[in-house]
Order: sequence, then C-alpha cells, then structure tokens
Amino acid sequence: MEETSTGVETNNKTVPGGILNLGSDEGKQVGQQNRAGIRLETKEIIDTLQCRLSAQTAGVITAYLTDDSGTVIERQTVATLKGGDTFEFEAALKAGKSYRILCDAQGYDYSRGRTTASYPLESDSLVVTHGIYNGSGAPSNTYRYCIDQIRTSNTAAEKGAAIDLATDDETQSWNGLNKQSGVRIETTASIDGLICRLSENTTGLTTAYLTTDSGDVLERQTIATLEAGNSFTFDTSLAPAEAYWIICDARGDDYIRGRAEVTYPVRA
Repeated sequence: MEETSTGVETNNKTVPGGILNLGSDEGKQVGQQNRAGIRLETKEIIDTLQCRLSAQTAGVITAYLTDDSGTVIERQTVATLKGGDTFEFEAALKAGKSYRILCDAQGYDYSRGRTTASYPLESDSLVVTHGIYNGSGAPSNTYRYCIDQIRTSNTAAEKGAAIDLATDDETQSWNGLNKQSGVRIETTASIDGLICRLSENTTGLTTAYLTTDSGDVLERQTIATLEAGNSFTFDTSLAPAEAYWIICDARGDDYIRGRAEVTYPVRA
C-alpha cells in the first residue's frame, strides 16, 4: 500500500537548467533496510547525474543507478558521505527512458530523509515521476526519499545542439560485415567539434572517421576500447552549409552494428 502524505507539498513547476531541487526533508524514517529513492524519466541524453543526499539521510552505504526494472547500471560507495554531500553517476543515460536512483545500507539499518512531494517534478532535462520506498520498486506518489537535488550534465548540449538518433532496435551481424557504416550530416552553422555516442548494440569497432561528403578523411579516432554508450570526440571545426560523414569500422575485421529505423531528416 502506498504511504499517505501530510504537510507542505513541494513545487512541481518545470525549472530551467541542469539542477532539479526535490524539496528539503521534513523528517526522517529510522531503522530502514530496503533501498529507497526516486524514479526519473529523461527528456534528453544525459552524460552524468550528480545527486545530493538529503539533510536527514544518514547511514547509507551504497547508491544505485538502475533501469526501470531494477537492474543495476552503476553503483557508488557513499558510506563516507553525510546529508548535503554529493556523489556522481557517470553512466550515460538515453533520452526518453526511465531510471531509478536508490540508496541502502546493504542490509543494515539506516535513516532516510523524506518530504512530501507533488509529482511530477521537472527540469529541462528530466522528470522525477515518484518516490520509491522499498527494494521491489514500490512507488509513492506523495513522498520523496534520500535524494534532494539532481544536477545533470550533457556535454553535447553544453557545446551545442544534441541530436538523438533513436535507440537501437536490432543488431546486424554476419560474416563479412566489415565495411564502414554511419550517418551523413549537413551543417546549418559553424561547429567547433562533434561529440558522438556509440549506439547500445554496436560492438567490435576500432576506428571512427569524420570525412568530407566525397569521402576524404578529415579526422580519425581510435575507439577500440569504447563500449556501447561511450562517447568520442572529433575536434575538427565544420563549416556552415556543408555535408560530412561520421562513419565507423573495424579496420577490415567483422563487427556488430546496432541500428534503428529513423525518419530522415533528423534536425537539431
């Protein structure tokens, strides 16, 4: 059963920028053992999440970033932190996806700070849809737990416009899949550089290329150590009203390419 609320509700207006305040603790619940926190949905690609422990949260040992099913994507040790301290998740988040930020003491008792909240709580980059008050993901539509502020970072957006080319819905892999693949872009303004992210089902690549529309290589980057979701950068400046290619390969070896159906053109 969902918890009931009393007290003053937090403001649920959309706030600009990369900082979302989730309300100051009105109290704390001692003797907790289950994971507790919040659920969020992303409006854009997010490179990092900086989270702040709420003032009356104490004794937590680990913080988790999970997908919406509860599968852990990243964990951070927060045992030395106290209320008001921050920690950061470095895993890149996709646009239009749901995630959870949860804390616990790995089976020991801890105190979780909480406040009443009028959901959804929104910033330009994300929406917090509800609180989570036990390990199975049980939602609270009236309370916020453990985390009282989220600061987001989107390097691509800070440098310029970000284009989301959709999440992979399949992989392509067969003997002889070793030619270059990627996308063609056209610039509408001068661009100082490009930050590109490998799609989730793409593996085995070694090199990424930025080329002219005729195929002349302007810059190449070694990406053999990168995994799906990791980013790489081209530093070459691009002229306005020109066409370029961003392509990848495994230098003659086979690789697996993720792909998604896209309605072109995609604009930023």
